Amino acid sequence: MADVPIWQREWPPVAKQIRTVVCHIAIVAILVGLAFGTQRSAIQFSSERVSSALNDLVPQERKRICDELPAAGSEQGTSGGASAIEIAKPLLPNLSAYPASDAEKQRIAAQALKVQRLQCPHMKLVDMYVRNYYGAVLVSMVFGGIAAIMLFLVGPKGWSTSSQYLVNVLVTSGAIAAFFAAFPAVFQQPSMVVAHKAQVMRYEALLDGMASHTASPGLAPAACTGEGFRAMCRACDKSFVPADFIACTDVALSTADIPFALDPKSLPDYQKAWGGK
Repeated sequence: MADVPIWQREWPPVAKQIRTVVCHIAIVAILVGLAFGTQRSAIQFSSERVSSALNDLVPQERKRICDELPAAGSEQGTSGGASAIEIAKPLLPNLSAYPASDAEKQRIAAQALKVQRLQCPHMKLVDMYVRNYYGAVLVSMVFGGIAAIMLFLVGPKGWSTSSQYLVNVLVTSGAIAAFFAAFPAVFQQPSMVVAHKAQVMRYEALLDGMASHTASPGLAPAACTGEGFRAMCRACDKSFVPADFIACTDVALSTADIPFALDPKSLPDYQKAWGGK
């Protein structure tokens, strides 16, 4: 017996059952490991692309404002001895020359810092949703293809006469594909990507309007052109005074929102998928 290869030996019934169970567990473990490996590669690939796009929109110099500046610091106008005007210079480079009092400039700088701090979480959420969406779609496509191949091999012979290892691959691959395919719908990933991307661009437009107005006070700030502020503006037909600029920026900030959605009804029905009632 010692000279007979292990796969050619005659095994006792109990040993055969144990070997079969171990093989099935190994198949499931390999497929699950392959699924998470595929997801990880997809997440890394998409994250690099999203991060590159966001870095082109918001440079690291501005992102450091979110990472290093406490929320309270922007309102008080100081952080480590630096004034809000100095900290906000990457956002509003011409604020120091803007025709306003020191107190008004400090408030405008604090508003700009708040806009930047509000934009950063949306960028992180865009990155998260895109990564998870891309990973879920790719895994479901790969394992949907594996399940289709196994179904082609198992189908003509039927479940009972086909190799149980092929059936195991079919069932496990189908379950993995259904599990990952449910993520985009359950967590509303496509709509959340669109919603948070819109928030990122909204805050970017607000900062652009603030920077343009502080550089050229004759330009109407983007935040002050909406209907919501038009009713309370005291000088809409004239050049904007700093008080109106501050007021309409406050109105724009008051509509801050963090979109979130969840749809439990989109959970996969495995029983129905395999022909159950």
